[in-house]
Amino acid sequence: MKIEKCYFWPTYLSLVLNKVEQKRVQKILPDLKRAQVFLWRALNIYDDILDKENKETDLLKANNYYRRFLAIHYRLNLPEDYYQKLDKTFSRLEKINKKEIETTKITIKDEKALVPKNPKPIILKQNLADKSAVLTLFASAMFFYLKKPALNLDKFWNYFLSAKQLADDSYDWLEDLKKGIITNANYPLLKIYQGKTINLSQKKKLQTLFEKHCALTMIKEISRLCLKAEKEIDKFKKEKSSTIKNKLLKPLLTACSSAEKSFSLKYPSNF
Repeated sequence: MKIEKCYFWPTYLSLVLNKVEQKRVQKILPDLKRAQVFLWRALNIYDDILDKENKETDLLKANNYYRRFLAIHYRLNLPEDYYQKLDKTFSRLEKINKKEIETTKITIKDEKALVPKNPKPIILKQNLADKSAVLTLFASAMFFYLKKPALNLDKFWNYFLSAKQLADDSYDWLEDLKKGIITNANYPLLKIYQGKTINLSQKKKLQTLFEKHCALTMIKEISRLCLKAEKEIDKFKKEKSSTIKNKLLKPLLTACSSAEKSFSLKYPSNF
């Protein structure tokens, strides 16, 4: 059975704690890990429904996962402040999803996309983390359970999730474009075509334009966000934060470094 990577996030975070705290948190760690998987699966189904990739009949399945996530977190019987934070974090997600539904997408017909004169990404850069911030509630739950809510890692998660969202958007830039979705990754390309029509069947041409006008900007921004996240997690002792950096940040930074080297050879004038 496939285990989602987010299943291990609570374990990675627990390693920044001292030995006494690590021992205490073992009591709720299995629950937090299961809840992560339920929420991850629910969010993926909800996303697919928003993108018209899943039928609304899958909503029952998503709702079931979501209820199982909530049941676990409410059984933890944490302070009221935690549950207020949970509500606020889900409100951020709800606003983003509402905006995604209400925002006019690019019209696609016969593999041709009519780009508006003033294209704008559905999610602004400062709100990139809102889409998946709910996946970091386990961290707040852990600290409230330990009666250490002052240990706030919201900035770390915000930088990391923003970097991850940009990386995902950069990987899916063409698929998103075919769905008529404007992301921060394909936005620079769409600015070139604003008010004009893009022939989506010209994949090689579009790939070249993306590499020349979008890729480097994305690489630099993802790297910048990862380094900011690293500074935040290093507010704990560096030797304790090494696992979370290696497991969450290093893969993104390595991919950025590899892509930058590749593009520098292909388009030296851009570097």
